[in-house]
Amino acid sequence: MRERGTARETAPVARGRASETVLGAGRPSARLGRELVAVRSGGRMVRLDTPTLLVRAVGRRDVSLALAHAVSALACAAVDLHGTREQRTAAARTVLDGGRLALLLPDATPAAHRTDGPATATRLPPRGEEADAHVTFTEDMADGSLTAVMAGTMLGPPGQGARVLLDALRFGWPLLVSVGVGAADAVLRGVVGAAGVAGVRSLGSSLARRAVTDACADLLVTDCLVTVAVRALHLAPEHTAFLSAAARHLGPRLLREGAEGLLPVLGPHAHSTHGEFGALHGRLRTLTAPTSYGPGGLDVLTALVTRPGRHAPPVPDGVHVPGGPLPPPVAVPVTATARPGLRLHAEDVSGPLGALVRLLAHEAALVRAEFRTGRAAGSAPVSRAAADRYALLHAAACCLGVARTADPDFLGTPHWLTAALSRVVRRLGLPLPQGTEESVDAVYEEALTRCRDGVALDLYAGRWP
Repeated sequence: MRERGTARETAPVARGRASETVLGAGRPSARLGRELVAVRSGGRMVRLDTPTLLVRAVGRRDVSLALAHAVSALACAAVDLHGTREQRTAAARTVLDGGRLALLLPDATPAAHRTDGPATATRLPPRGEEADAHVTFTEDMADGSLTAVMAGTMLGPPGQGARVLLDALRFGWPLLVSVGVGAADAVLRGVVGAAGVAGVRSLGSSLARRAVTDACADLLVTDCLVTVAVRALHLAPEHTAFLSAAARHLGPRLLREGAEGLLPVLGPHAHSTHGEFGALHGRLRTLTAPTSYGPGGLDVLTALVTRPGRHAPPVPDGVHVPGGPLPPPVAVPVTATARPGLRLHAEDVSGPLGALVRLLAHEAALVRAEFRTGRAAGSAPVSRAAADRYALLHAAACCLGVARTADPDFLGTPHWLTAALSRVVRRLGLPLPQGTEESVDAVYEEALTRCRDGVALDLYAGRWP
């Protein structure tokens, strides 16, 4: 199987540089650290999708190390966007020297509702005491505002720590979810590799075929969300608060549900905590790691989606091309955001795929009507449900965009798109059109072929490290 032509610009570079990391060493690599630091601060990072692929490649083998790199990059982004020259130099030097940056956040309980004293700090990664430097967010107990501090010096204006954090998370959330994509790839590959072990279901069984197809489809949907969110930082920065929050909200959930669907295939080994099966469970637990970083993605989505005003136009097609050319990233204030419109149509499609697209377009019209009439801005449960539905429809639009701009390989066929949109439709609680099962065999065979040939299961289809 060949690599996607449009991915050649970044994928091989990412794989090669990730291999410079000593996997399992528990410490970031100075060589890889250079790819996480912007050029203006002495690093080599020009494109924001490069570190996204780097941490994914590391995450396939060592999730803890990948998260350490991702959080260092997230902290660097916060300092790079809002720090002084001295702070940027200090943060960059830490990472360039192979050190680790960590974030210290207050707990998630608002000050007004806390009765047991000041906020407790949440270390990100959890073993934050091993970090070489910290970006700390302290909370004002009077009004609940946050202030960011690094090395004893304020990062940004006082009381503006929430903006500092959210600005950094527009890059950080897709980065963290990308680690989960790598881990989910390893889980699916581990289940396929377990075939033949006593007690494990045959890969030819209907249960295994469905589970492998669903997990592969969920991984591809998640990678569509990540790819669009990261590339939009270059091409559509006004959308990035929504796009990154959607990746953070849906990505870990899709990856976890897809991976958990594989457990019945393992039979009596499904809950083993030892050996290779125990390692699979360890990776499965890491799939929800991004949900620990910063405010809830659904909270951010609800605030953005139900905000009064018109929807912006859909994101440009360039955000849907993995590895395609990119201009320099553009920094915009987190307040300058828009909720992108949904482009839910496909040219010249019929059959089950056409029925899925029409079903999703109808659902999108209903959600837009809720926003237009103000019903979606009602009670918290109603507004959160509307934001969740809009995020799922956005995931479908991302998949359609990737298929629309894809090379004529697997991503250019209707099979993966039918499987991916079927998973979205199910989560929206809508009935599946007849004939969608026909995509199962093609996606299943693609997944097995990639596992056998050492090819990643994501959009880039690069070599497995």
